[in-house]
This record gives sequence, structure tokens and C-alpha cells, in this order.
Amino acid sequence: MNIGSTLSQSFKYAFSNFSKRIREGFPPVLILTIAFNLLDYLISNEIATKFTIIIFSILITLITSAIGVCVHEEILSNKKFNFLNEFFSKKNIKYLVGFILITLIALSPIIIFFVLKDNLNINQNTSALFIILWIFTTIFALKLIFILPKIATQANYKLKLNEINDIGSQLFILISIITIVFLLPSYLYLFLQISILKSFAETSSFLKPLFDLGSFYITYMNYLVFFAVISFSYKMTLIKK
Repeated sequence: MNIGSTLSQSFKYAFSNFSKRIREGFPPVLILTIAFNLLDYLISNEIATKFTIIIFSILITLITSAIGVCVHEEILSNKKFNFLNEFFSKKNIKYLVGFILITLIALSPIIIFFVLKDNLNINQNTSALFIILWIFTTIFALKLIFILPKIATQANYKLKLNEINDIGSQLFILISIITIVFLLPSYLYLFLQISILKSFAETSSFLKPLFDLGSFYITYMNYLVFFAVISFSYKMTLIKK
């Protein structure tokens, strides 16, 4: 797989028709903004419970998976990007299950670390070991990632965990690059948000949701590039076959 070509195609997909992406992204971004501010209100007023947080987490993951389905369908099946149509579909539930399974595999060392940290003698060597394990489990999880575009584009596809690709390391490099690229605008936007909200504290309750909308648009563009990388990588493996 050509890393440079895949990266170029993915960013081109997300940014070549920017106004179209902004329009298509408005429903998921708006839902994310409302959900985030509602959860923030519930937590700040000590109304939220652990169950409430779990429900909101599932909702956010469901939104993410629906974006993934739309990207895969547009790139691999030439279908029109329709978030609301996929958000409520059975396919999205199936995709969500696959997405969560792969995420759990990738994050398993981190989860184990936080579960056992009170019973472990934490030092630099222990932390380094868990980071190394996390890299290996993430690469392994990425070897299973093509399950997702198959769920999105094959109506009768049955979830299988024995479908392993041979480009997990390359996908890890690609996703690391994407993460680094989007960190800069995210931090700059956060700095701008904090500065303006401090300067206009009296209108912060009105301004904050607007800033959150912009922040989630950055996250949305990140998702587009991430799922596009998976789509184009999968497409290349199909061409090779």
C-alpha cells in the first residue's frame, strides 16, 4: 500500500468539496453539540448518573459509526452521503458492534491498566510496557478493520473476527499522521475559544455552544479522513485481488 497516495486521496475526499462536506456534516455535528452541552449541564448540576454517561457515550459512538457507514458507501459504492438515513438503520447498529469490538481490542491494555492500577506497582517501566502493548494491540485491531467497510457495503455480510489484513502497521502509521495533523487546529481552536470566553464571560453561555459546534466540525473532518483512509486502503486490497 502506498501511504502517501492513500493519505492524499483521503484528505482530498474530505476537503476537495468543502462546502458540500459542511452541509452534509451539519446533522451529526448539531446532534453532537446538543448531546455534549446537555451532558455538560447534567454533570455540572449533579444530575447525571453513570448510566446517563453510558447512554451518551453510546449515542456519540452511534453517530461516529453512521459517519463511517456513509463514507464507506460513498467511496466504495458511489452512494450519496446521507447521515440521517444511516443513523437510524440496522446496518449502523451492526457497524457499531464491529466498531466497538475493534476499539476494545485496540484499547485493551489501557483498559486493563486503569482497572488494575490500584493493585499495580506503577513505575516508568510498567507504563512503558502498557504503551508498547497498546501499540501492538492497536496494530492487531487495524488488521481487522476491513470488517467495517464490508458491513457498510455488503448487505448480507456476517461479522467475522478471522479476517485479517496484512497492512495493520501501515494503517497505524496513517492514522498516527492523521491524528497529529488534526491536533494542531484542535489546540489552536481550543486556545481561541478559551481566550474569547474569558474576554466575554457575560455571554459565555451563548457563545460556548457556538464554539462547540465549530469544535465538532473539526472532529467531523477528522472522522471523514479516518474513515476515508480505511475505505481507500480496503479498495486497494480489492484491486490487488
